[in-house]
Amino acid sequence: MSRRSAELPDTTKPTPGPWLKVALIITILVVLVVAVASWYALRPAPQAVVDPTPTATSAPVGPGLANGCLAGPDRTAAALIAAQGKAPHTTLGAIELTAAFLRWQAQYPFPPAGDSGLVSKTMAAAKATPDMKDLAGTFSARPVAQPGQTITTSMAQGKYFVESAEADQAQITVGSTVVINGTAVDPQNRGVSFTVTLVWESGVWKISKMEPSRVPDQVFSQGTSFVGGC
Repeated sequence: MSRRSAELPDTTKPTPGPWLKVALIITILVVLVVAVASWYALRPAPQAVVDPTPTATSAPVGPGLANGCLAGPDRTAAALIAAQGKAPHTTLGAIELTAAFLRWQAQYPFPPAGDSGLVSKTMAAAKATPDMKDLAGTFSARPVAQPGQTITTSMAQGKYFVESAEADQAQITVGSTVVINGTAVDPQNRGVSFTVTLVWESGVWKISKMEPSRVPDQVFSQGTSFVGGC
């Protein structure tokens, strides 16, 4: 299957913040519903392509170890925060919480403002990006889909990379499948991926930033599979 090559970024222009890129990806998911063919043209160029070999150092992580459904099937703030409390102080715990957080934040209709504020208060690291500290504001700035439409992501076919891992910090990339009105689409063609940086603070993993990095095709073709993804 041929694909359009991503355009190189114009380095003479200011680089947008990571959450602006996140909003652009959400825009693309909305466009998918009304014009699938435009997806390839609109997909943003990746920030970087890194060595595809996972480099976990603080705990052994292999195929079939990371649970892609730590928060369970619910996409509520309560389920996500409960998952934060369950995620162990290991690379595996960081991977599982990353999957839970990405699954929660990639939903439309967006989470209620009260839930978003609670997640920011509970899960944003002390040195988190401003957008992570104000998720309610972040969601309010995102584009909306057509009335009655739902957009979510699934970890059932999800993949992950451990970009780096230390005792109290980890950087995890996760790819998930787009689900439109309850129907999952081919992850090789309709997947999304984000890299999340986590730090261990106050006895739990917290999130300092989230940004696009690897192209989704690379994550799905070379990443490690979750078990029990939802």
